[in-house]
Formats: sequence, C-alpha cells, structure tokens
Amino acid sequence: MLSNINHKKWLVFYTRARSEKVCEKDINDMNIKVFLPKCIEIRQWKDRKKKLIMPLFPNYIFALVDEYERIAVLETRGIVRNLVFNGQRVEMREEEINQIELLQTQPELLENIKTPLPGLGKTIRISSGPMKGLKGEILEHYGSTHLLVRIGSIHQAVKVKLSARMAVGSP
Repeated sequence: MLSNINHKKWLVFYTRARSEKVCEKDINDMNIKVFLPKCIEIRQWKDRKKKLIMPLFPNYIFALVDEYERIAVLETRGIVRNLVFNGQRVEMREEEINQIELLQTQPELLENIKTPLPGLGKTIRISSGPMKGLKGEILEHYGSTHLLVRIGSIHQAVKVKLSARMAVGSP
C-alpha cells in the first residue's frame, strides 16, 4: 500500500486567476517537479506593443506528485483545487507532457484555442525540424498552415504555426 502512496503522477491543479507563475515558483521551491507551459502574446496598447510571456493554459499548472506532495501543492498559495472531470482527478499522460514540452521549444508560435475545435483535418506527425515527432491535426487558416494539438486530459487545444520549411508526414 505504501508504494501506491509514493507513486508519482502528473496531476493538473487549478489556480486563481493570474497566479500561475507564483504557483510555479512556490511549487518549484518545494523541490516538486512542476510544469507551466507558456506562450508569447503580443499585446497592443494605444502607444505601444509588448511581447508578454503568458500561461498557455490559463489557470492550469501541472505537477509530478505522490499523494503527500499533492496535499502540499494544494496548500500552496494560489492553488484552488485539483482539476476533476467526471468525479476523477485529472492525470496527464507522460506522452501529453512530452508533447507540450516539445511545443515549448518555440513558444512564439503557440496560441491557446479557447474552445477545443471538433475534428477539422488529417492527423499528422511532424517529420523534421525542432518539433519533430509532434502529432496533431492539420488546419489551413488564412493561407498559412497550422497544427492543432489536442491535450485530451484537460480538454484543451493549442494552435501551432508551421513554417513552410517544416516537412509534415503521416502519423
């Protein structure tokens, strides 16, 4: 039974609005592996534009925890609760974490899709470039190619802009 308690899983935690970066720092300070995916957004004010590093999934943060660490994370300022769907705590699969980490190699190409889109295209895997191995659905959007990457565990999607030099192959 003790081995079950010490088994670590990637769990999803829901944070207060705009608290993700503080939560990331505090959890990291507890020597718990934490992952806050980020993207770069350009914000326009009247007099200027500014690039901001923003959470890719607002209010969500991921931590690799056992049961004791899960409780410690829940006691962290800014953490509201574990994310739960259908009465079950949401666990991220290692494959999903790896895909999101791969997306982080070029955060300026990412955009959060507020509502996951229904099946829009062919499922592909990128066969070259810095995002080699990434799987998703291909989209045509305003003349440029985009890849829709679904993160099933948290019912979210990310749109990645693909450059023309990236070769795209089948899954």
